[in-house]
Formats: sequence, structure tokens, C-alpha cells
Amino acid sequence: MSNKEHSTHCTIIASATHLLVDCLCVCSLYILAATRNYSDIISAILLYNIIAFCTQPFTGMIADKVAKKEHLLHTSVALLAIAVIMTDFCPAHPATPLTAAIVLGAGNSLFHVWGGKETAQTSNNDIVSLGIFVAPGAMGLSIGYLFHSQQLLYASLAAIMLLSAAYTYINKGCNNTDKQTARKEQPTEYSLYFTMAAIATISAIVVLRSFAGEKFSSAITKGNDIILLIGIISTAGKMAGGAIARYIGVKSTIALLLIATAACYPLRHTGTFTALTGIFIINCTMPITLYLANKVMKGREGLAFGILAAALMPGYIIAAL
Repeated sequence: MSNKEHSTHCTIIASATHLLVDCLCVCSLYILAATRNYSDIISAILLYNIIAFCTQPFTGMIADKVAKKEHLLHTSVALLAIAVIMTDFCPAHPATPLTAAIVLGAGNSLFHVWGGKETAQTSNNDIVSLGIFVAPGAMGLSIGYLFHSQQLLYASLAAIMLLSAAYTYINKGCNNTDKQTARKEQPTEYSLYFTMAAIATISAIVVLRSFAGEKFSSAITKGNDIILLIGIISTAGKMAGGAIARYIGVKSTIALLLIATAACYPLRHTGTFTALTGIFIINCTMPITLYLANKVMKGREGLAFGILAAALMPGYIIAAL
């Protein structure tokens, strides 16, 4: 198998697994919601999101140091399996919602930094591949919310296990030590101060993206069809962002997206189409910010991914206030 074919297969499997992981997490939480009161489940969802997003810089640092990255994937799958068992066998126990939220959040955090780093490594930080990996998460959230059931929960877990096994199998011959040696032979291209300033700037863009994305989303009256459509449009936007950037260049794409966002934002309350267009445009920026973060933090892609994931939270919180 050529390097390009290997990279393509890895990206596709990681992307499909991403959809299923996010689907499983939301599915589990909403199944538990049927057995608990409102305050319990809101607390569990908040705790889940805090752990899933805010711990990613720490799990990202682990991902950068662990030689055998498949251990991260397998640990993530094991945590998700434990959460599924808790959801199915002891939903009425008082401690289950918060405990399940912690386990789901930890599993989700590990999976995302594993997938982000693996995709960056296997594709040599290809911006289209990064977009393909991050894209299906939104679709998974929509599916998990709309169709949550025990059947979907177990089907998602079974598919995650199969895809994880497939990923491990096709990477059998891949030597992680060689990858690490190659990175060490290429010294850091940027100074520490430049790297810190660049990551702070990129993180600020991510905060603004999550803020604007939430504002666009909240401008729409949501029925089940709209929730599914938002998932589809968010997924399409992330995939399109990488493809556009490869075609016309990163700088031109950033300028184009900034102009389009500025045009749509004041008009977000004028109709569903405008708000959905804004959601599409905002999501186009995701692979670009990830690509730039990986570029300035070469060899520390796990930490780069984790920092940008954590940066999503402040924007959502500010927009929700």
C-alpha cells in the first residue's frame, strides 16, 4: 500500500469513528435523561462538555509523548464501553449520570486528540484530510440527539470497536519510533515567543468562531429537521473549508470567509437560509485553524488540537449568556 493510500484509508476510518464516538456520547446522555430529572441531566451534560473539551490540552500532551498511539484509541474505546454498560444496566442509580458524563468525557477527549494527531501525522498535515477528520462530529451529535435509543447506542459501540480494530490492523507495519525520529531531525521552525503568540491568535479566532456559530444557530427555530440540517451543513462546511483552502490558498480562503461572515452575521435573524449559510461559512474555518496550529507546533499536534478544542468553550459560554 502506498503512503497516499495508507493516509486516505486512515483518514476515512478515523473520520467515520469520529461520527460514531460523538453519536454514542450524546445518545448515552439522552437515554439517561429519560430516567432523571432536568437538573440532574443538565449537570451531567455540562460536566461532559467541560471534560470532553477542556481536558484536551492535557490529553493532547499525553498523545504527543506516547509512542504507541493505538493505546490512546483502545483506552478511549474501553471508556466508552464502560459508559454504555452504565447507561444500560444502572440508569436509575443516583451516581450514574455524573459518573457516565465523566467517563464519556474522558473517552471523547482521548479519542479526539488521538484522531487529530494521527490524521496530522499520516497525512503530513494535509488540510483536506484534517477537514475530513473533524467534519463528521457535528453529524454524530445530531444523529445521537435525534435517534437516541439502546439499539443506536450498542450499534455505535460495535461499529467503533470494528473500526478501531481496522485502524490498528492497517497500521501494524507503521513504525511510530521512525515518525518520532523524523520529527526530531527537523528542528522547530519558529521561536517560542512566535509560537505562543501564533497559538494565542489562532485560539482567539476559534473563540470567535464558536461565539458566532452559536449566535447563528440560536437565530434559528429548531425542529428535528433543522437539527439534522445543521449537522449536515456543519459537516459540509468543515470538509469544504479544507478543499477551498487547498484550491485558492489559505490566506485567500481566510479573507473570503471573513468577508462572508461579516456580511451574514448582521442578517442572521432575517431568515433560516442566512443563518444556515453563516453556520456553513463558520465551519469552513475549522480545518484552517487546525492546519495553522499544527504548522507552528510541529511535533506537538496533540497539544495543538487540544488547545483549539478547549478554546471552543469560552465562545459558546459567552454566546449563551
